[in-house]
Amino acid sequence: MNAPNLFSLLGRNWEMPMAIVDATFSADDSTVAFTGVDGSLALAAMDDPEPPEQRLRLSADSGRATIRERSRAVKPLVRIEPFAQPPIMLSAYRDGRFIAGTRDGRIHTISSHGDHSQVTPDKTERITALVHHPGTSRTAWAGPDTLSLARDGAIGGAERARLAQPCASLAFSGSGDLLAVVHPDSVSIWQVDEAIEICAHIACPDGPIRASWHASEGLIACSLRKGGFRIVPVAAADDGGPARGRTISGFPTLVQSIDWSDTADAVIASGAYRVAAWSADALERADQHDDAVATGKPGLTIVDRIAAHPAKGLVAAGYANGLVNVAQIGAPDELMILENGHGAINALAWSRDGGHLAIGATDGFAAIVSFPPHMFK
Repeated sequence: MNAPNLFSLLGRNWEMPMAIVDATFSADDSTVAFTGVDGSLALAAMDDPEPPEQRLRLSADSGRATIRERSRAVKPLVRIEPFAQPPIMLSAYRDGRFIAGTRDGRIHTISSHGDHSQVTPDKTERITALVHHPGTSRTAWAGPDTLSLARDGAIGGAERARLAQPCASLAFSGSGDLLAVVHPDSVSIWQVDEAIEICAHIACPDGPIRASWHASEGLIACSLRKGGFRIVPVAAADDGGPARGRTISGFPTLVQSIDWSDTADAVIASGAYRVAAWSADALERADQHDDAVATGKPGLTIVDRIAAHPAKGLVAAGYANGLVNVAQIGAPDELMILENGHGAINALAWSRDGGHLAIGATDGFAAIVSFPPHMFK
């Protein structure tokens, strides 16, 4: 009889009938929402009657810790059939709920039990991006030429501003006072703490896809349609020429996900045959070219998705062959979480407390891995 692998001890999994394109934890870490490619949602309760810490045993002789396997089946997912044409733009919201924007211009809130209700009174212009900031309770969404901002859940009373270009994605800074709006060939930075005011327009001719903020709120990393990613100082206002910053190129495939590790002060990107990482300090020295932070081990399969741990210098990596591991940023060691055999990993997300990792794949495999306290030192 084969010994149980790590996933069988720490993980819960479900099979969905469609590819999973995103995984989102609620703001209170009580629920994970898996988004299907068809616009459906599936909710997994984080409440676990058999968490790993309850199955942990410490040998009196050797002091070695072991975890017994589960004795009961996991709770089923709460399925929500598609209520709009995909894609669904989902974000954690207030009171353990989620908020979703749809292409038909409507906004819905979704409870952890699967109840959803429309909170916009009428159909508005097409929504192309939506994001909520739990700390400030601000919600931003955008369409082809309008940016909307709601405060304290007042979706119906949102403030609006005109956009000079269409919006592809949105990202709040850590404080929630700044908002990055990604356009086809630029990124605009908006001050949103009091009024909605544009404070910088940064040229990015290689085509930004999505933006990720550094903890200092002075740098933004943007993945690019033409390959690689670009680091741009937020203070670099557009003067009609190329923005200051640095482009990291040479990736064999598109950078599908990019994230900052505040603990390691590094940016991490997918799209290579290993986890790609650079320190923030090195990236600001544009004359340096060989300054990558070697993380994990190189292999023969592309890293499709990455997610930085919220509190430790760790990164989760998902591969095109379904493999998932966790690596220490700047070290070669890797902890195998999920062996290959599933579809390509489309979604990776850490809970806000860093104790759980949600996984979604193209073959409909959905999973949550729960780590015992103090497993990562």
